[in-house]
Amino acid sequence: MRYEPVAHGRLDGLDYKAQRPFLHWQRPDLLEKIEEWVALNPPRLELATLALNELKNRSENSAAVALRLFPEHLPPIPWLAAAREGVLAELGPSTTPRAKGRCYVILRSGYSEKNGLYGAYVGVTRHRVEDRFRQHRTGIRAARGLQEHGIELLYSLFSWANPVPGGSEIRRIHETKLHNLLAKREVFKVSGDRFSPLRSSFAPPGIGQLAYLS
Repeated sequence: MRYEPVAHGRLDGLDYKAQRPFLHWQRPDLLEKIEEWVALNPPRLELATLALNELKNRSENSAAVALRLFPEHLPPIPWLAAAREGVLAELGPSTTPRAKGRCYVILRSGYSEKNGLYGAYVGVTRHRVEDRFRQHRTGIRAARGLQEHGIELLYSLFSWANPVPGGSEIRRIHETKLHNLLAKREVFKVSGDRFSPLRSSFAPPGIGQLAYLS
């Protein structure tokens, strides 16, 4: 399914860096919001999956009830918890006052059920991540596949580490670090650039690597 090129933005008041962002939410509220989030166009699968994971921490029964709220064609993100574990341990906010770059992660579909349904695209930009997301979705300097298969920004994998410092080469090193962290954490397919600072050039393109477009 091709979704509307809309960036919902961050959920007000939610701490995206917390190990359990929905820890203090009540079960009925979580169930109500999961049903609401998966019905949006585009869906807010990140929030729905984080809420489901919170209910899993409380009881199997609550998790089973929540899981039934996801449409068959729109399951929760199976690797989100593992991916968050990796980036939370390795990434931190910049302490450089002149930092202006922003890394971002986009959830994308277009893969077979056998291969995990969802992948992630990692990029870096000088612009607001919501603006860059809309560009990808509307075909403006868009990475391959995102115009058709992009779903949403995964704020819990990057928002608390922005902005990133340095010129374009330094920004791309941050992008590469985030890319590599996700690739090690059970994400089926991570696309985007990986930059090689030793050669001051990009790693040779291969599966899941695209031209630098941000």
